[in-house]
Amino acid sequence: VKADGAPITGGVKINGDSDYKDYSQKESPIGDSFSIDAQANEEKGYKFDAWYKTNGDKYSKIKSRPIVMPGFNFTLIAKFLAEERYNVTIYSDGNGDVKFDGKYDDGQKGWEIYANVIKGDDVGAIAIPNDGYVVDYWELINDNSNLGTEEKLQLNDVRGNYIILVHFKPINPSVVEYKQLITTSVGNGIAIGGTDYAIPGNDYPIWAIPYTG
Repeated sequence: VKADGAPITGGVKINGDSDYKDYSQKESPIGDSFSIDAQANEEKGYKFDAWYKTNGDKYSKIKSRPIVMPGFNFTLIAKFLAEERYNVTIYSDGNGDVKFDGKYDDGQKGWEIYANVIKGDDVGAIAIPNDGYVVDYWELINDNSNLGTEEKLQLNDVRGNYIILVHFKPINPSVVEYKQLITTSVGNGIAIGGTDYAIPGNDYPIWAIPYTG
């Protein structure tokens, strides 16, 4: 048995193998029964398609299945498909950090985080306000909608590219004289960032994202 596109796409094994490999071989008496298995590399965005014969004919859609040894040598090839994925990018207005929660938490934390999400997956994120701040709201930049006001954000059944900005606000806005930091764009892209609560002398992030082309 072979794994098409291995090791990026996935691996295969025959019962008795300790782990999945690019290629595995077994000599067996005619009529002997054993099992074969394929495992997609889900972290790279692949899923199992089917077992194929060397002439290109489909043999089986069953990933883990028994085999009865025929009266001739034969090879089966496990093929994998790249899963459809979308980009989820989350920004902070600069008054706190943001990180992913759950499956896509890869250690990123800061003013900007990014995940390449499998179509239909759920994605969680956590806003971490600076001292003296709380979450104001999460903004979906795609349509300027409000996604919620809690520190945790949950995106269910992701089926598109998302650009999100988390806004923070001071717990006691009278303590400091805040300034507005406003970003605008002119036709050829998106400007992301800005806050109603900028403290003079502090650094704040802004991003310019050009449209494709």
